[in-house]
Amino acid sequence: MAGVTSARFSLQVKGTIGGLAVRKAEGVLTSDGKASGTADLEEVGTLIEFDVVIVNGTVYVKGPTGGFAQIPQALTGGFYDPTKLLDPHTGLSRLLATSNAARTVGTEDVGGTSAYQVNATLDGQVLSALIPVPANKDAPSVLWIGTDTPHLVQVKATLPPEGSGPPTVVTVGLSDFGIPATITPPA
Repeated sequence: MAGVTSARFSLQVKGTIGGLAVRKAEGVLTSDGKASGTADLEEVGTLIEFDVVIVNGTVYVKGPTGGFAQIPQALTGGFYDPTKLLDPHTGLSRLLATSNAARTVGTEDVGGTSAYQVNATLDGQVLSALIPVPANKDAPSVLWIGTDTPHLVQVKATLPPEGSGPPTVVTVGLSDFGIPATITPPA
């Protein structure tokens, strides 16, 4: 995964995730810190879709009305940044390298890709760099790794509950590895 330079991604969240209201996101991302896509955020019980462009840490958002606006750096802490997924040093490649208790339990088709299904425990500190979860809380997870090309095509992490609530389930999917992607700040 450290050599992957671009891919399509999807994110699904069931439960609460570090105070973020994101429920789903999808788009294209690159290993050099760029992403473009949409995010569905929950605002007062209603889902609102936003167009999002991220270029080297700068976030641009377009809501249901109006054009793109740059989000001030001080406010981007609550915004999900998928570009971290393909970072060759701290992204999914590190998450795979630090997982433990991995056990292949079968094969399954994931979005048209034949994949090994692997049960594993993901390191909470590494996971918290990719999605906003409390550090030090390891997550029992299921990984799907391509049988033909050993790319991670999906990961489903079950995060410990915050307080007495139910656990949060985060599913990240990846496809179209190496897709051509030219992502620039919106005009």
